Amino acid sequence: MIGFKYEKDGDGIVTVTMDMTGPVNAMNDEYLAAMEETLGRLENENGLSGVVLASAKRTFFAGGDIRDMIAAKLSQKEAFFKRLVETKAQLRRLENLLVPVVAAINGAALGGGFEICLVCNYRIVVDNPKAIVGLPEIRLGLLPGGGGTVRLIRLLGLERALPLLLAGTQCKPAEALQAGLVDTCVGTVEELLPAAKEWIRNHPQACRQPWQRENYRIPGGAANEAHNAVLLAKKMEEVLGRTRGLLPAPEQLLALAACSTLVDLDTALDLESRIAADLTLSPQAKNIMTSMFDQMNQVRRNTAQDKHAANGIGTLGIIGNGEAAIEIATAAALAGIQVLLHGDDVAASGSASRMRASVADVILKRCAKAGQSLAAIEAAQALVSDRTMDTRRCELVLVALPSEDEAGLQWFDSLQKQIFPGTHFVVMAGNRSPGLAEQGAAAKHDFARLHCFSATGEFSLGELVSDLSGEALALTKDLLRRIGKLAIVVNGSPRGFSQRVFDAYRDEGRRLVAEGMPANTVQALAWQLGMLAGPLGTYDRSYGKEDVACSAGSILPQDTKDRLLFRPVIEAIFSLQQGVVASVADANIASLLAVGAPAWTGGYIQVVNTYNMQAFNSRAMELARHYGPRFTLPELFLDRMRSDAAFM
Repeated sequence: MIGFKYEKDGDGIVTVTMDMTGPVNAMNDEYLAAMEETLGRLENENGLSGVVLASAKRTFFAGGDIRDMIAAKLSQKEAFFKRLVETKAQLRRLENLLVPVVAAINGAALGGGFEICLVCNYRIVVDNPKAIVGLPEIRLGLLPGGGGTVRLIRLLGLERALPLLLAGTQCKPAEALQAGLVDTCVGTVEELLPAAKEWIRNHPQACRQPWQRENYRIPGGAANEAHNAVLLAKKMEEVLGRTRGLLPAPEQLLALAACSTLVDLDTALDLESRIAADLTLSPQAKNIMTSMFDQMNQVRRNTAQDKHAANGIGTLGIIGNGEAAIEIATAAALAGIQVLLHGDDVAASGSASRMRASVADVILKRCAKAGQSLAAIEAAQALVSDRTMDTRRCELVLVALPSEDEAGLQWFDSLQKQIFPGTHFVVMAGNRSPGLAEQGAAAKHDFARLHCFSATGEFSLGELVSDLSGEALALTKDLLRRIGKLAIVVNGSPRGFSQRVFDAYRDEGRRLVAEGMPANTVQALAWQLGMLAGPLGTYDRSYGKEDVACSAGSILPQDTKDRLLFRPVIEAIFSLQQGVVASVADANIASLLAVGAPAWTGGYIQVVNTYNMQAFNSRAMELARHYGPRFTLPELFLDRMRSDAAFM
């Protein structure tokens, strides 16, 4: 059997081991054919007493093929819906077998992979942190469309299921067990199959799901019960406050969740398929899938270990202080890297002891939240030292510049003289680095510059200046990879990419105020557009609570929104044209994680693909006529438009 291995033992238990072509098991044509053949055999198997679903891959099952979803056209909506129905019909047949079915989860089971698990009567997971389970579709602008939404609510009830569905929570084994997503854990992969068969032998009649049993009631009741009506209203308010009505998936999920509790299972599954098909083909989902899956993976691959950093980092030195330095020190220690801390220069460590205390405190909080042992906490804390630094012990020294004024640069110049020749070091400057007096530095040291950015309050992406270093650049990329951060390399611009694009957005906000529009109105319209930060500063908590009238003469609210969106989009395209960023993927991911582009856009370059190039060109020309040449489109855009080539 292609894709699945079928084995029946002496007790009548069939083990179906999924081993499809490629590195992972996925819901594609091969899967549908293999599942169809398997179900036919199981339904006609003599002496069948149970079924175990297992995997020969490192992951259990990877879910749907995202690239197929990205490629799907609106004209294919009915075909896409029918494919969902076919997939779910197979799972219903598996669910309706008259013998117990057990999922033996040896690795990650996310999305469609966990939807397969949900049709099983029992779920056993190996106690390995890589064996994560859950339904993360909402993070890609989708909802679980293979039965996951409907069945999770029937399993857990609205109150327990909705937080998991709306957050797209991915649970490690202990968390999954506590949440009720799995039934038990075993210590090793080798124990999975024996445990699954033992459960089948001990529960030969356990072939009906809770929702298939007589007098079944959804835990906590249906949506029309008073407490659930209040719960759903509260969740909808939370969703709208977070998405500002710009992302349809969470709202659609809540509507489906409510309706699914009021109808039978098959009707609920059909409704789920209709909504899932609509969402998959929506522009918002296309944008998010393109950026947060396809292009995110490209950036992750580029952050992977460089041949110039073959030995990696065993010891990291950090000179200076600040939130970003503390974050990197904490993450490095948790990743098993020795961290040496120092204060304002190599000799003095007065502030280093305070910084070490801060790092130790953050380690404690993170490990405690993750449920790690006291021994694990103490081991991570022991990797952080504030003893006198010898930079020769460090594969990389990170310098946190205290300021970017003349005093900061003088401090930096003095520091260079105290670092041993040949040291690889990276200067972590603020978002508007003025250049750092790099002349002469490379002659003595291997030097790189890192800008740390966050659009969400947590440092998630680093921009590395590429023309200043060799091995230091590779080592810094390796450091960011090991501590779970992304890196993009920028060229030829002191401000890099992210700050340059944000500056264009901020400049447009200031121009609107200068033209007579109240600052609060500018901020409110940016909020309505979905920007994570206002062009004039942090949002007031009242934004979104009520409409704000536009009182800037002839400037229409839609013109304001378009100006605030088009300026950073055009600046991002100019940056791509000038080689400041190397790829569309880098530009889109930096737009989302560092600049604060609206999630629905998929990044500032992706805006153009969704908007339609001809329409974007017409609107930009109109804005240029009314508001100035800064809306003139780069030649790169015009070339792509003339050749009808999307930005990919």
